[in-house]
Amino acid sequence: MAELNFNASEAPARQPRASTPLPAGVYTAEITSADVKPLKSGRGTGLSLEYTIIDPEEHANRKVWQHINVKHDSAQAEEIGLGELKELCDAIGIAILKESDELFGKIVRIQTKVRAAQGDYSARAEVNGYMAAGAPTPKAAPAAPAAAAPKPWQRSAA
Repeated sequence: MAELNFNASEAPARQPRASTPLPAGVYTAEITSADVKPLKSGRGTGLSLEYTIIDPEEHANRKVWQHINVKHDSAQAEEIGLGELKELCDAIGIAILKESDELFGKIVRIQTKVRAAQGDYSARAEVNGYMAAGAPTPKAAPAAPAAAAPKPWQRSAA
């Protein structure tokens, strides 16, 4: 049994946690945890990542978690996971990743989306892209102009 010697009256109050998911967007984040674990399903192995937001300031210290399949008995699931891992490694400049610990402390820009609540799970932020930390924020592609109706002199005779 480990001894704690904890005095609750001397401990700081817990900071309230945000109850809404991180909004969809692009954030600069530090990888603060990287661990390889067996999948709960028993069908393979995954890389569990924790990102801590650095920028923008209004979201600093918020967390985003991600799970990437690295071995899976579904070839498609494994291919998708390895593609995600490649994109992450490219963004942080790692050509050969030998240990998950090599990801710890790396700074990367992550693009997130909000995954809607499903069953017992509340809405949450989900990583869906990576960029090098110095990369500019991508701008939304301009909407294609609506096709204008042809002028009377442009219509072909039928």
